[in-house]
Amino acid sequence: MTSTGWIGALAFNGGGDLLASGGTDGAVRLWNVHDPEHISRWSVARLYTDVVRTVAFSPDSNTLASAGADGTLALWDITDPAAPTQRSRADTATGGVYAVAFAPDGRTLALGGEDGTVRLWDIHDAAHPTPGAILRGHTRAVRAVTFTGDGALLVSGGVDATVRLWDLRDPASRPAGGHPRAARRGLKCGPRRCSRARGVRW
Repeated sequence: MTSTGWIGALAFNGGGDLLASGGTDGAVRLWNVHDPEHISRWSVARLYTDVVRTVAFSPDSNTLASAGADGTLALWDITDPAAPTQRSRADTATGGVYAVAFAPDGRTLALGGEDGTVRLWDIHDAAHPTPGAILRGHTRAVRAVTFTGDGALLVSGGVDATVRLWDLRDPASRPAGGHPRAARRGLKCGPRRCSRARGVRW
């Protein structure tokens, strides 16, 4: 495998035979890894003017999301990995994106931003993604986001050394973290202790 510059983002599709990479050259590359002994490049998509920080496959592996330092979110149709098609491109207004994650149903995308927010996007129509809730609670950049298997909870972690749990079933939920019952207790957890979290506005 070869690229230009360092690699900052990697993701496998659900079948484990397709790998996406992104790096400092602003390109997203798709790799055929069906045979690990003979890896080949499917395609290169050049869109970004800055570092590609994160890539993620949809649950059905037909869509790839990519985002980076310039704050641009792109959704790609990769049903033909040799010829990916950009379905949409949007400015996330985050100042830069560090992390993206698909909800298990593939209809919602979570973005972790340089501005300390977690932003939810409705992507049921990948050609017209729509910004949704903005989750505020982190005080510095959000570097990681992931959904639980049932999509009810979203977890985020950031440079402020906290992990926060968001109950997506309850728009009035508080950020929390630490253990499964933390969301109901309204806690936020840092590296050494948990404390009462303030409410957030959606």
